[in-house]
Amino acid sequence: MTGTPNPALSEHLHAVPPPLDPGKPPAPARPRTAWTADELMAMDFPEPRWAVPGIISEGVNLLCGPPKVGKSWLSLGLGLSVAVGGTAFDSVPVDGGPVLYLALEDTPRRLQSRMGKILGGQPAPNGLTLSTTCPPLPQGGTDAIAAWVERHRDARMVVIDVFAKVRGNSAPGASAYDAD
Repeated sequence: MTGTPNPALSEHLHAVPPPLDPGKPPAPARPRTAWTADELMAMDFPEPRWAVPGIISEGVNLLCGPPKVGKSWLSLGLGLSVAVGGTAFDSVPVDGGPVLYLALEDTPRRLQSRMGKILGGQPAPNGLTLSTTCPPLPQGGTDAIAAWVERHRDARMVVIDVFAKVRGNSAPGASAYDAD
């Protein structure tokens, strides 16, 4: 690329924060979002942490598909596997730990029935927390999930089944996709 540098872009990408006001607490540091290619290539990144190695990593993972193809069964099975530890899919080793499963289209009876079928006589793990309600994310759902994670510092996974139930209302004129 040739040409003159764009001062507005350069200023935006490499902005220096204003001096601190001694009367105010410091603002949280913003993560860096721009690097030169050689800086980025010289960086070392830790390996991601996995709930299910090679399949579900830390951060947000989406399981999407048409209705009635088994997404809830799969999610519940993975939640049980991770809460117990051992293996997922009968072959993938997983570290056990607390799991929050928000089964927002289920009843306790249906959850019990499904878990009984998945567990096949094995004891239910106490590390799996199930809830059939959660407020929409903008109306306290985010805080509720964060509070659970705070109480379970070694949490391995949070499952929201289904996201549409906690999404909240879109801004007027915005599509659900844009709101997400």
